[in-house]
Amino acid sequence: MIPTWFLLLSLVFPRITIFIAWMTSTLPAWAGAPWFLKFLMAALVPRILVLCYIGIIMGLCAWFWVHVIALIIAGLITFARLASKVN
Repeated sequence: MIPTWFLLLSLVFPRITIFIAWMTSTLPAWAGAPWFLKFLMAALVPRILVLCYIGIIMGLCAWFWVHVIALIIAGLITFARLASKVN
């Protein structure tokens, strides 16, 4: 089971949450991926890594869908920022 603090904090600060969970050894073991892939995902796309953790450990539960919505909102905000810089 993934701790509730991880699920809540990763909605807003996914990189910081992954780092804190790694430091406290609460990150779930993802046996299917090598360490460098997990490191790259944590650095480049932390929200997708959190979605992978939730999907593998808890399945497609409500937390998974809340994080999918957070991913979409974060993507739209980033796209809007980039679009405003171009114009």
